[in-house]
Amino acid sequence: MKQDTALNVLKSGVNIFLTGSPGSGKTFVLNEYIDYLKKYKINLSITASTGIAASHINGITLHSFVGLGLDIEVTDKFIKKLLSKYYIASRLKKVRVLIVDEVSMINPNVFCAVDKILKIVKESSCAFGGVQVVLSGDFFQLPPVRKVGDLNNDKKYIWQTKVWQDLKLSVCYLHEKFRHKDEDFINLLGEIRRGKISQKYLKLLENSTQRKQNNTKKITKLYTHNMDIDRINDLELAKLKNDGKIFQAGTRGDKLLVKGIFSSTLVRLLLKIKIGSHVIFIRNDEEAGYINGTIGEVVGFDESGYPIVKTLDENIIVAEPKEWLRENESGEFLAGVRQIPLKLAWALTIHKSQGMTLDEAVIDLSYAFEVGQGYVALSRLRTLSGLFLEGINNKAFEVDESVKVFDKILIRKSSNVEENFNNKNIRILEKEQEKFILKMNGIL
Repeated sequence: MKQDTALNVLKSGVNIFLTGSPGSGKTFVLNEYIDYLKKYKINLSITASTGIAASHINGITLHSFVGLGLDIEVTDKFIKKLLSKYYIASRLKKVRVLIVDEVSMINPNVFCAVDKILKIVKESSCAFGGVQVVLSGDFFQLPPVRKVGDLNNDKKYIWQTKVWQDLKLSVCYLHEKFRHKDEDFINLLGEIRRGKISQKYLKLLENSTQRKQNNTKKITKLYTHNMDIDRINDLELAKLKNDGKIFQAGTRGDKLLVKGIFSSTLVRLLLKIKIGSHVIFIRNDEEAGYINGTIGEVVGFDESGYPIVKTLDENIIVAEPKEWLRENESGEFLAGVRQIPLKLAWALTIHKSQGMTLDEAVIDLSYAFEVGQGYVALSRLRTLSGLFLEGINNKAFEVDESVKVFDKILIRKSSNVEENFNNKNIRILEKEQEKFILKMNGIL
């Protein structure tokens, strides 16, 4: 399905699962739909499975949206306590459209808990309380972290729950590739999704382990484990023979929410930067010339003391402070963190890289331990020529067999949605869209 078709299906007001391989434009379609809803003053909440994923679309975590803590058992006592928090209860009552990104990483228990909470708050027996639900993601990517004692222990993914069935989701499977322009690379990622890599592409992967790096300093390293990331970055920073600068984040508002900002994003209270530092931007600001994932090297500091970054594309950008905000349902300020939107980037975890776009990366899959890790790591890149593979193991490119079967179902369902959409008269589609806007209390 093409992006414009998916966008028009969204505008009809049905519940949607927006999917497709990395680089197919899921985030673009979401942002277009978000702008559309805002244009007609429709109350929406933008969420994602993790704080990092949420930061890519200027949203909050699904946990935060419904006020869930570590305990996700939704009891009567929990609901009573939840409704006593005005800003959460008000947000839940007013929301008309709920967008959830990177759904592959949502725990089924959390998914079911959100459904139960919205039903109670909205006083509705409909799935998710009757709001339009827009789910986006790719189940070939990283699965949810499972905890001992999960109530739905036999269910690994949200699509295995009854709630998924109750939502009656229309599937929009995007098939165009915008991030990846390398035909061989597209085919390789396709073979990984199918769970069988041919000798031709195994050879290409082998060649990438022998490719020499032109400039190691400017290439981000992706690893499967957290333990060495900070150590590698600190070690590389110490090698630079200049004092650099230390930037302390400014904070304001609710202390607990401020703490939540730090724990759910890549922003840090203290950031030490030196000339020569390998850095990555952790926010989107296309007007300023960068997106979340733009890589470069600090080449100096401007008159205000802010880092000057030279990107891989030879662009010069001054990394001025940005704010990470938490607001209530009315857009009123609750908490904020102001900091330079950079992170040291000699090394990152594959988990932290999900959602980023990288021109080049050194990737070590020697200790891959979870399905989807190799796929996520490779799909961060634009081309195969940007890959420098340090090692792989037998787990690196494994995919979940149940996801492969489910993906075929999704492709078929998307084709049916597209066929039904194409058979509709333009005037009928416009009427459906107008009806949805009015139903959601929007303003025409």
